Amino acid sequence: MKICAVLLVVLSLAGCAAGTTGDTATRVHIRSGGEVDTTYELGDDGKILRSSTADGSGGTVTRRYSYDGKGVLASVSREDASARTTTVVIAHETDAANGGRTARTLKTGADAKGLSTELVTEYHYGDDGKLEGILQTDASGNVQAKCVED
Repeated sequence: MKICAVLLVVLSLAGCAAGTTGDTATRVHIRSGGEVDTTYELGDDGKILRSSTADGSGGTVTRRYSYDGKGVLASVSREDASARTTTVVIAHETDAANGGRTARTLKTGADAKGLSTELVTEYHYGDDGKLEGILQTDASGNVQAKCVED
């Protein structure tokens, strides 16, 4: 719930506009300081197909999102202004004993230098089945992010 509240606050502060285009994709523009910073193209199912963001050098960074047969995000490919593409593959592990909820995600790809990277995100649920915490670590076990419900 905290994540949703933060997203709503960010969107309300930054500004947001949505509309459809002739190609039937819905485009959402998030503005900061009166300029369009990021444009998201959504499919008919509401999933993000592509996003474009202006980088600091005046170029554009484009991300393409792909989904598995169940509609779960499976990979994100990032192309920068120099046409260099990197792809992050996302694997999801569910816990059948815990209602089939996502237990872990594993993101593998390459960093800006082409070195292999790995991030593991673990999801922790309470006895009532509600999400209580998220912990993200890198391949060395260093904590990269965590969120715990108050």
